[in-house]
Amino acid sequence: MKKMDDIIKFRICPLRKLHLLMAEGGEDGLQSASFLTSLSERPKRCVLKLSYVASASSIAALSERFYASKNISDQQRTYLYRLLAVRFSCVVSVVMANPEPVVAAREMIQVNPVSRKPRILLAASGSVAAIKFGNLCHCFSDWAEVRAVVTKASLHFIDRASLPKDVILFTDEDEWSSWNKIGDSVLHIELRRWADIMVVAPLSANTLGKIAGGLCDNLLTCIVRAWDYSKPFFVAPAMNTFMWTNPFTQRHLTAIEELGISVIQPVTKKLACGDYGNGAMAEISIICSTVRLFLESRNQQSS
Repeated sequence: MKKMDDIIKFRICPLRKLHLLMAEGGEDGLQSASFLTSLSERPKRCVLKLSYVASASSIAALSERFYASKNISDQQRTYLYRLLAVRFSCVVSVVMANPEPVVAAREMIQVNPVSRKPRILLAASGSVAAIKFGNLCHCFSDWAEVRAVVTKASLHFIDRASLPKDVILFTDEDEWSSWNKIGDSVLHIELRRWADIMVVAPLSANTLGKIAGGLCDNLLTCIVRAWDYSKPFFVAPAMNTFMWTNPFTQRHLTAIEELGISVIQPVTKKLACGDYGNGAMAEISIICSTVRLFLESRNQQSS
């Protein structure tokens, strides 16, 4: 993880700096809280959502590190929630110092855990990391209803037989074949209405650029363009190191984060191409835990 001087040196946008600081978790987020003083011109909803997911991501990593070998007990889960609250509270206190309301009531996820499971729309774009998509679907389907959306390029890497039997897979062909006349349902709108949360993992450099530019030339990007951004949206980028550090990537990340999309940071490891560096998709357990911690914590607040 880059330190503060490195972040400034490479001129990463302010929200990206905040995300990296929160994920690093230095001094329980105190550095992040002080840094928020320079973000007054940014949409407060974006600042809160981005810093929260970075906090959740770091806590998920902590959970994986200490509790990976056994199931997490209720007591341990409570501890993690408290740790998440401490790390995030510094950020909240700074943002809330402004009397302007920062989180509208409509942004709360309206999910009744008694009546049904949360609905997750899980999407994959054309990265070699899509070979893990089946495992990712299994991880989420353990506690949520899952529907899958895949691009044409991602199908080169996805084994359909690896998907859970109860997960419906939608492709670009389904977008067009499901509509015949005026009055028929539009698939990308129906999927957007159905979902409580959207997760794109992996997010390729190409699809990142499309989302940042507002393009909508396939089922996945049509859903994104029509998305209700009062609902959570996560992406887990996966690309070569030089693609990840390309200046266009930083511009695109800035654009999608200002929409309210939360980025689960890639990791440094040996990549599929043989290079060693940053850009590999985050571990499946981290992606799943980050989303689940975010959702459960928000549901606790709303109740």
